[in-house]
Amino acid sequence: MLLDTHVLIWLHREPARIGKQARRAIENASSVYYSPLSLFEFLQKDDEQGSKTKVLAGASVAAGLVELTLDTNHVLESSRFGSLKNTDRFDRLLISQASREALDFYTADIRLLSLGFPMIKDATV
Repeated sequence: MLLDTHVLIWLHREPARIGKQARRAIENASSVYYSPLSLFEFLQKDDEQGSKTKVLAGASVAAGLVELTLDTNHVLESSRFGSLKNTDRFDRLLISQASREALDFYTADIRLLSLGFPMIKDATV
């Protein structure tokens, strides 16, 4: 499974926001992935030194999460998600990573959940 940026943040800061089913899925997953894209997205709102982003990255590694690096195949996979072309580019690439790697993608973003892709899961249930 791959966590959307806000779910990654919740996991470390507000775990109660993650639903029981999603929490159980995270606990039982053989691997839980985060993307460096999520760290970059979070960095956009951080201070100049990236202090909070460094803490988030360290907490993710300490919790046993696995970094899913972005590669060319993930970028090319994004063509499957043309309906997201003029929206959040981070979301489009994160979903592309999950799709290419045959991972469930956990999010609370209603827009993404409404796309109807079975691999996009609601992190609030």
